[in-house]
Amino acid sequence: MFDDFTQLFRVTWSGTLGPAEEEIFSYSRWVVTGDTLHADDVGAALASDVTNMLAESTTGSTPFSNLGQVFPTHVHWTNLAVWAYDEVTGVWDPDQPRVDVPLDDAGLGSTGQGLPFQNAMAITLRTAARGRRERNRFYLPPMSSTATDGRGSWLPTLIDDFQTQLEFEQDAHQADDLMAFAIYSPADHLAKKIATYYTGSIVDTIRRRRNRLVEVRHVLVSS
Repeated sequence: MFDDFTQLFRVTWSGTLGPAEEEIFSYSRWVVTGDTLHADDVGAALASDVTNMLAESTTGSTPFSNLGQVFPTHVHWTNLAVWAYDEVTGVWDPDQPRVDVPLDDAGLGSTGQGLPFQNAMAITLRTAARGRRERNRFYLPPMSSTATDGRGSWLPTLIDDFQTQLEFEQDAHQADDLMAFAIYSPADHLAKKIATYYTGSIVDTIRRRRNRLVEVRHVLVSS
């Protein structure tokens, strides 16, 4: 584990897409802290991260004034879960109970412009080294179609805005809370420092989701 950090936590943001909870989304990241912090401290420190992200102003020529408008109104963040992990074994620490922090954040964009639920922006975190063990990835919830160029690619300035916000959160937590987001390799049993954020321009597809959508089939009987 990198300097000054001795504890490892896994944090997961989750929420719903639509008022009927037709589909659930979630994404996870790793956090390292000093030895005096516990899961409830991590939860309290990260509780406002989504709120701050949605309020962040955009730059460049994107058609949004803040990142909240990038997500349709049917995207709701409802919970932040924190687990303490043993870095050496890579398993959850049963001596520290899971901590859940209720969230009440939602997108501000038009529901009518929302992308299909399986479409998302993938954020890849990389160390300074190369290899599959040197990176983690998570997917943000589905965004508005106006976040793309209409041909399957994200707007470049929007990618920059999200990555800049992630780095801003990293710096703020490290300075104020003695904690940092990290890359964790279960194979190496080692938490590592994030060196770069990497986001491809093409819209990604999440193939494994908790999906309760009921398909409506349109049938035309040929004469």
